[in-house]
Amino acid sequence: MRKSMRITMILLMFLLFLLFLLFLSGCGDKIDLEEAAVPLAAGIDLDENNKLRFYVSNPVFGDKSNDVQQYNIPVTSLRESRSLQDAYTSGALEGRNYQVYVVGRKLLQHEDWFKILDVIFRDARNTVLDRMVAFDGPVEEMFAVKPKEQPPLPAILRGMVDSKSKRGTTVLTTLQDMHRQIYEEGLTPVLSEVDYDSKQKSFRLLGTALLTHKGKYAASLGYQESVLLNLLKKKATKGVNLSFAIPGEPNADVFELDRASFGIRKIKTKIVSSYSDNRFRFRVQMKVSAALTEQLFKYDIQKHADILEAQLTQQMQDQLEKLIRKFQRNRIDPVGFGIYARAYQYQHFKPLEEEWGEVFSHAEVDFDVHVKIISMGTIR
Repeated sequence: MRKSMRITMILLMFLLFLLFLLFLSGCGDKIDLEEAAVPLAAGIDLDENNKLRFYVSNPVFGDKSNDVQQYNIPVTSLRESRSLQDAYTSGALEGRNYQVYVVGRKLLQHEDWFKILDVIFRDARNTVLDRMVAFDGPVEEMFAVKPKEQPPLPAILRGMVDSKSKRGTTVLTTLQDMHRQIYEEGLTPVLSEVDYDSKQKSFRLLGTALLTHKGKYAASLGYQESVLLNLLKKKATKGVNLSFAIPGEPNADVFELDRASFGIRKIKTKIVSSYSDNRFRFRVQMKVSAALTEQLFKYDIQKHADILEAQLTQQMQDQLEKLIRKFQRNRIDPVGFGIYARAYQYQHFKPLEEEWGEVFSHAEVDFDVHVKIISMGTIR
């Protein structure tokens, strides 16, 4: 009995010794927060001499700080930027988890810029869930701004993209999403787009930036166009809002009183593809159940709900057709009609996949839209 107890005591002491060693090893390489630099926002753009520059924003911890440190450095590649970042920080550079990656408009004017980000995907220590944002202007201007009495830049941009994408007024594109969109033949990339309002001294969401298959800037979408894009991509959740001008309704000199707005309660979108007469053809069927949220003109909805439904249906269909013409004019396909073409007309799509933007510009897209008002609000 004593022998077994002695063995048990020895084993317990040995386990305690091991735990002590693990504790020492865990604390040996710790870095105090005040001694660390944790970059949370990164930007890439071209300067006035068309040289690549890398921008960084990271919070600075400690009593003698200005809350945030922002700087830019000339680089030839992103791999080189990491060693250069150390030279500009007072603490040890820690972390590879940026919240936001910002791409400047000047860089977006060039094709194949996305190849610059190769190191992010090749090094497994990096994350690929960072939000990607297009900035309408030089990135240098964005990183020079230090908003007073506002959250730091990374928090502003991430919060803006996350919240507005849920409402459908922009898109949420991570680095991983961008990688997939760039190398997907049947789809062209999209990014959230922001700018800086110097009068309001605040960053502002513009909507969505549309890129070509090689990543070059093609066009921009406003709020309502972005909502329609997300409806076509089947990424808009219920609750998104649309507003249309009703033709024939009286208007005021100053106020736009001919508008009706509704929130989408339920939507069903179906895209059918076909091929005939040497062109791709798509039919988009969209059934919308809506709640009327605003009516600025006199109208007896109770008696003429069917007329208002028909008017809203026509306005929505007209705007969807206008949006498709915009895509085709710029030879882009942010919806992903090419994915449907590849799935159901593979023998026709495969020989043309590398020039899908041009092919889609000649495609025929028809809409069958129906809006049904299921709620008219509490005002009689």
